[in-house]
Amino acid sequence: MKFAYCRVSTVDQNLDSQKDALKAAGCERFFEEKVSGRKEDREQLNLLLSQLRPGDQVCVLNFSRLSRSLKTLIKIAEEINAAGADLVSLNDGVDTSTSTGRFTFHIFGALNDYFIDNLRANTRAGLQSARARGRVGGRPKKLDGNKIEIAQALRDNPNLSVAEICTQLGVSKATFYRATKG
Repeated sequence: MKFAYCRVSTVDQNLDSQKDALKAAGCERFFEEKVSGRKEDREQLNLLLSQLRPGDQVCVLNFSRLSRSLKTLIKIAEEINAAGADLVSLNDGVDTSTSTGRFTFHIFGALNDYFIDNLRANTRAGLQSARARGRVGGRPKKLDGNKIEIAQALRDNPNLSVAEICTQLGVSKATFYRATKG
C-alpha cells in the first residue's frame, strides 16, 4: 500500500498542496498532522509507522514534512526500513527502494540539517546585530513611559475603576497591571 504523510507546523497552515501532490503520486491512505516537525512523538506518524507491512511505501512531499532534524529523520527512515517498507520523497526525488535512493536520502538529510543550522545561525546573528543598533523585536509596547505615568495617576483616583482606566487608555487589564506593577 502507498501511504502518504502530510504535516504542517501550525493550525493556520493548509495541507491541501501536499495532499494534492501525494494523491497525484498514487497514494491511497493519508495521515495528516498539524504539529511541529521537531516534536518526535506525533500521533499520526506513529499510527502510520505501526501499520506498515513489507512492500509498503511511505510518501512525503519532502523530508522536512517528516522531520526537522537529521537524527529524527534517519530514525524514522530506519523504522520504515525495519518494517520492510520504503520511503519516497516527491520533491527530493528520493526512493529508498534503490541503493542510489538510500544514498541520496542520507545526502539530502545531511544537507537539510546543514541548511537548518545555517538558518538558525543567520537568524541569531541578525537579531544580535539589530539589538546592537538599539532595535528590539516583538510587538510595540501599548504603554510608553508617559502613558505609564498617566495610568499610575489614574489608578490613584478612587472614583475610577480599573476597567474605566483601561477603556480610556485603550489597553487590557493585564497590560495595565503589568505596566503599573499592581
